[in-house]
Amino acid sequence: MKTKIGNLVLAMTAASVAGLGCSFSYSSKSISDSVSASGASISGSSESSSPSSDGKQAEALYREDVRDFTASYARGDGDVADFQRSLAAIARRHGVSDWEAAEATWTGVGEGLRRAAASEHRVEALSDALAGDDAQRRREIRRGYDGQA
Repeated sequence: MKTKIGNLVLAMTAASVAGLGCSFSYSSKSISDSVSASGASISGSSESSSPSSDGKQAEALYREDVRDFTASYARGDGDVADFQRSLAAIARRHGVSDWEAAEATWTGVGEGLRRAAASEHRVEALSDALAGDDAQRRREIRRGYDGQA
C-alpha cells in the first residue's frame, strides 16, 4: 500500500511539474513575443523620424520652456538681468549654445508674454530691454505675442 501511495504522489508531482513547465514555457514565450513586438514598434518609429524632425522637436521643447519661464517672469516684478541669466540657463539645459542667436528664444519670449496677458506697455518694455534695436529679435517677440509662431 505504501508503494502505491508513493507512486501516486510521485506521479502527481511529475504531472504538476510538467504542467508548470508548460505554463512557464508559454508565459516566457508570450513575454518574448511582447518584447519583440515592442522592439519592432520602437525601431519602426525611430526609422520614421528624421534628424530634422528631432531638431524641430528639441527646438519646440526649448521654446516651450522659454515661454513658460517668460510667462512666470512677466506676471512678477523681476530684474531683467536675472531674466537673461535664467534664459541662458534654460538654453544650456537644452543644448542651445547661444540663446541670443536662437530665433526660438525670441518667439518663446513673445509667447510667454501672451500667456501672461502682458500689456502692450510691458511687451514694449521687455522688448527694449532684451532685443534693443535688433529688428529681427523684436519681430520674433511680436510674432510670438501675436500668436503667429
